[in-house]
Amino acid sequence: MPGTRMNDKKSKGMLSVCAGALAGVIFLLFLFALELGLWLSLAASVAGFIAVHLIFRKKEGEVTVHLGGGVSDRLLKDTLEEGAVRMRELDKYARMIEDRGVREKVGAIREVVAKIYKNFKQDPKDIKTARQFLSYHIDATIKIVRRYAELASRNSGSAEITLTLKKVESLLDTIKKAFEKQLDILLRDDVLDLDTEIKLMENTIKMEGLGD
Repeated sequence: MPGTRMNDKKSKGMLSVCAGALAGVIFLLFLFALELGLWLSLAASVAGFIAVHLIFRKKEGEVTVHLGGGVSDRLLKDTLEEGAVRMRELDKYARMIEDRGVREKVGAIREVVAKIYKNFKQDPKDIKTARQFLSYHIDATIKIVRRYAELASRNSGSAEITLTLKKVESLLDTIKKAFEKQLDILLRDDVLDLDTEIKLMENTIKMEGLGD
């Protein structure tokens, strides 16, 4: 469109003016203040001019895609990356635990967490609902599992340490249930969304006289 092209030309013109002004400042700084010579000053000013253009072109090329529910593609990407890092940490500390039964409990928690992040990928808007819950509870779980692994490896039969370890083992079951409950909430929301779509489709078909 003509208006858009004019705005683009104006923006590019302003960018060139700013880049040129910066290049001039760099040239004068290198030549007179730093006394680095004509050719080095010219090279520095040209480099500054090019750098400004490259930086702004990169920013212009960055496009944020909104996936619905106030969630952008960037937020989804960041959330999934955070989840991958946290699950690797959980795996790392689980491998340090010698007790097979406790390792399996941690593994079961990890499976539920993985399902939650898989749900985020399939339905990104759920991130707004569960991200804060996950951020706290996963970090707390990782810390507890890490401390358990460290204490268990150093336990030489201390009654106090053994009691603490038993408490953690019992707590792991509670943690798993909490994550399962959060996953159920997200899935129920998905069911409600689908029910809404079904009703909307049914009403549209009736209004258009296409039903039986």
